[in-house]
Amino acid sequence: MPTIREIAERFLYQVKLSGSTDVMAICPFHRKADGSEEKNGSFAMNICNGLWYCHSCHSSGNLYTFLRDVGVSRNDIDLIYKDTLEQARHHAPKKSSPLEIIAPVEMGPLDESFLGLFDFCPQLLIDEGFSEQTLRHFDVGYD
Repeated sequence: MPTIREIAERFLYQVKLSGSTDVMAICPFHRKADGSEEKNGSFAMNICNGLWYCHSCHSSGNLYTFLRDVGVSRNDIDLIYKDTLEQARHHAPKKSSPLEIIAPVEMGPLDESFLGLFDFCPQLLIDEGFSEQTLRHFDVGYD
């Protein structure tokens, strides 16, 4: 079973360890604006869970999407990398529900002082030419 670090070294260029759990490399998914290849590592991958992010092109994903995006066939992913993917899932951060993020303890009614926080107009839509009256009519951006 290949490790995530071995996978990174196979499919990425200029792989360097960054801390104890990450590698940095040249991003395989983009080029510079002038069409030339990147020369500096902007691609980070966690070698415990396979989560990755490019600080230049802002692409991101997990180990499965990485393998797929670098051109590994689904059949090879299932045959060669199945155990590595399972191990990566085991080390992935636990997904939490929005309620756990907002209120990890039992929720009670909101204090009245919070009610005005949600009454706002989305400025980007106003800038695009929508009137505040139209946005209010369709309840866009208003609680």
